[in-house]
This record gives sequence, structure tokens and C-alpha cells, in this order.
Amino acid sequence: MGMFGVNLAGGYLASMIVLSILALICYYLCYYLVEENVQTPTEQKKEKSGFMDYLAVLVKNRPLIGVAMGSVAILAGLLTNAQMMVYYFQTIVGNLQAMGFITSITILPIYILAPILPKLVEKFSTKTVMSMTSLMATGLFILFQFTPFHIVSYTILYVLGIALLNIPMTLVWGMVSDCIDYNQFLTGNRQEGVIYGSYSFVRKIGQALSGFIAGMGISVIGYIKPVAGVHQVQSAETLAGISFLHIGFTAICSFIAFLAFQFIYNLTDERRNLVIKAINEGKTIDDVDFK
Repeated sequence: MGMFGVNLAGGYLASMIVLSILALICYYLCYYLVEENVQTPTEQKKEKSGFMDYLAVLVKNRPLIGVAMGSVAILAGLLTNAQMMVYYFQTIVGNLQAMGFITSITILPIYILAPILPKLVEKFSTKTVMSMTSLMATGLFILFQFTPFHIVSYTILYVLGIALLNIPMTLVWGMVSDCIDYNQFLTGNRQEGVIYGSYSFVRKIGQALSGFIAGMGISVIGYIKPVAGVHQVQSAETLAGISFLHIGFTAICSFIAFLAFQFIYNLTDERRNLVIKAINEGKTIDDVDFK
């Protein structure tokens, strides 16, 4: 994006084209390189799911509520952060080229975390890793908010913060599978389609929420749009608002995610093992002691 300067429309178009091609390549690789080992029953009961079915799942399935709330919070924080980054570098930093460099290196921690995450999950559990990384991200973005801008400190804090939030966004899909198991344990019916549909819907809410917050936030803080491609001088209050929307708001969202994963999502490893054992034996929550 930074290499396009003030031509944001061209930058977004080029970025979307490149990312779309990369996504298509990744999907093809996943399809052709992954061998599935799924035994499907010869006869399956077809279920008709309506709006009330989706609502009932969301109301009764506590782990799904925790996963949904945490995901919405992180998505809203990450996407608002990304949208406000352009304004931050235009008005506060005055260097969009630096923004392009920083965003490009946020992918590097993935190569470090990929071999480490399975070991962390095995040792501490998915719930603990997601909760603690969300809490660590909260503290880091609070520190980030009150740290005067310097390209080195900004790069370090930004890359670490995004890496921490990408951890729960990666592990959350395993939690969704656990929510399906829990639903079968709770009701005797897995309802994979209903749960995945419900979760996908709430993710869209997080994405829409970020656009609303960024758009409304820019208006509320009194941002002055460029005139004839020339950026205008912003007030101190406006600059503070841009900084908060870019950094401070992400800290708030990270803390909400921590609360959701830690206190609402209630499937510890012990409970998860109990759920799996029960459904393998054809039992539900009424047949076992689940506390």
C-alpha cells in the first residue's frame, strides 16, 4: 500500500489482486495436498435448520458464545487497526512507504510460531494459550499506546502485537470443532452446519463492526480530508483520536477477547476429554456428571 502514496484506490486494487491470486494458490494446494480420512455413514439424517435453530445453538452452547465473542472482538480490533494504519502514517508519521515495509514483515513471526504452537497447546491447553496471548496483547497495545512514536519501537511493538493476536485467530478453529462436540454432548445432535454457519455469521459481524468503528471514528474525531490530493493539518485532538483508534482500541478488543476465552469458554482439557468420551459412548450431558 505504501508504494502507491496518495493513490489509495490503486493500492487497494493491486493488493486485492495479489492477495486473491495467493489465496487461490493456497486453496488449490490445500485441496490437492491434504488427504482426508473421514468415514461417512451410509445413511445420514437430513436436518432442516431455520433461524430458531441457529438462535437456540447460540443461546445454549456456552463454548460457542465464548468463541464467538472472542473472535468478534479480535477481528474488530485487528481490522480497525489495519484501516486506521493508513491515517496514522499519513497524519502522524508522514511516511506511507514505512507502513508498507512494516505490514510486509508481520508475516515473519508465523514461521517462528508455526512449529512452537502445537507444543504450547499440548503443554498448556488451547484455552490457556488463547487467553494468555490475548491478555499479553492487551498489555502490549496499552504500552504501545503510550510509547512516543519511533520507527524502531513502533515496528517491534506492532509486529509483536499482531503476532500475539494471530495466535488465537489461528487456534480458534479447533475450538469451533470442540463446540460441535459439545453441542452433540448437550443436545444429542452435532449440527455442524448450524454451528459453522453461526460462527461464520458472527465473524462477519466483527468485520462489519470494524468498518463502522473506523468510519464513525474518523468523523467523530474531526478528521479533515485531503484537498486536491494535499493532506491537511490535523488538530492535536484529531491526531490523538487517530492514535487511539489505531492502537488503543485494539487493546480494548484484546481484553474483551481475553474475558471471553478465559471466563465464558468453559471447555478445559478435562471437560473436553469428558465430552469426547461421552459422545463416543453415545451419552449426553444428562448421563454424566459435568461440572
